[in-house]
Amino acid sequence: MRIKRYSFKLKHKLTLFLAIALFGLGACTSVDEEKKTNEKKTEESNPSLVTFNGKLFNVPSPFQIALLVQQTKIPYNGSILNATENLPNYVNEFDKAIALGVYGADLGYLTVYDQLPEAAKYFSVVKKLTDELRMGNAIPAELLERIEKNMNNKDSLLYLVALSYRNADSYLINNERNKASTCILAGAWVESLYVLSQIATSGANKEILDRIGEQKYTLENILSLLRPNFGKGDADFDHLSEKLVDLATVFDGVTIEYSYNPPITDAQNKTTVITSSTKTVISDYQLKTIREMTEDIRKTLIK
Repeated sequence: MRIKRYSFKLKHKLTLFLAIALFGLGACTSVDEEKKTNEKKTEESNPSLVTFNGKLFNVPSPFQIALLVQQTKIPYNGSILNATENLPNYVNEFDKAIALGVYGADLGYLTVYDQLPEAAKYFSVVKKLTDELRMGNAIPAELLERIEKNMNNKDSLLYLVALSYRNADSYLINNERNKASTCILAGAWVESLYVLSQIATSGANKEILDRIGEQKYTLENILSLLRPNFGKGDADFDHLSEKLVDLATVFDGVTIEYSYNPPITDAQNKTTVITSSTKTVISDYQLKTIREMTEDIRKTLIK
């Protein structure tokens, strides 16, 4: 199988609904865990850092991609999201976990663009899928009530949802449901890359192109998570894995150039500014291929 020939370098834990809480599409690096207390403190100070199998990772998060799109002044476009009417199409655990990630990414997009009435519809779908995946006990009822009461407050909504899905993440991992967690992450990532690559068709700026190029590292992480469950009798799961490996071969041709500049330290104010920079080199052909392949994968997933 092709997935076994791919180089899997990293493992990380899914922070459930990366789509809603945090969406940083940067490189992912790991360090050995030293102490549980230090690890917990680090995660609390930087919510993009999570742990898996005793290692600490800088995890991509789907919220920042939506924020990036909004900050580039690209108008809101609800037509690129997965319609809530598709919910009945998701019948087995794989479908529902993927859909949970997809709808989570869409909910983040809606919230960032202040489309709060529509976001309420997507939250209802998310809650239903959570229940159907037997995750009803993962998020306290009182927390869900607070979310529903704050559907018209973007800042409060983002905070409460992030808190909810961190609890749900722990629930899945503690109950040894890593496959479901991985599918949710994959669904969120595919949906977010789809949104980003669709935007890149119309004169994308450098920052958007950089974020797309950096997905080569994120995809490698996702493949490392998919690998343990590959070839275990789930045809849909294996098909997704194979498709993502094909996409990874295209990303292999994308290069990211790093330019070191010495940091600027202000001893009086105790601050340090990092001045180094990166440059993503991605050809029009690579961008077009990534966009088409991502659209094809997404079409299969959302049915």
